[in-house]
Amino acid sequence: MCVAIIFGGIHCVAWSFHFPSLQERLAWRISATVVGSHILVFFLATLFGIFEARFEERGGIIGTVSQSMVALPVLYVITRIVLVLPCIALRVLTPTALIEIQWAAFFLT
Repeated sequence: MCVAIIFGGIHCVAWSFHFPSLQERLAWRISATVVGSHILVFFLATLFGIFEARFEERGGIIGTVSQSMVALPVLYVITRIVLVLPCIALRVLTPTALIEIQWAAFFLT
């Protein structure tokens, strides 16, 4: 669980980075938040699912949370697909990104 939270937190590092459009920035932020927090939601949904039989007659939020566990993996896959935005952002590189680096100068001097 800790590894999944750290993995999501790494994606949140780019929260204030520049994105080519507002829609891409919003998609990144939503995806990073879901990737970082999905494991906690899944854990709580599992916990409620364990106690669902005990509170079955009450229904309400416990039934709703345990039913949403089906949607969590689908939501996670969708957000992982959106995290491909950095590759898409390569279409608007600055001119300095295209400067050829003379790597030999670093190693031969």
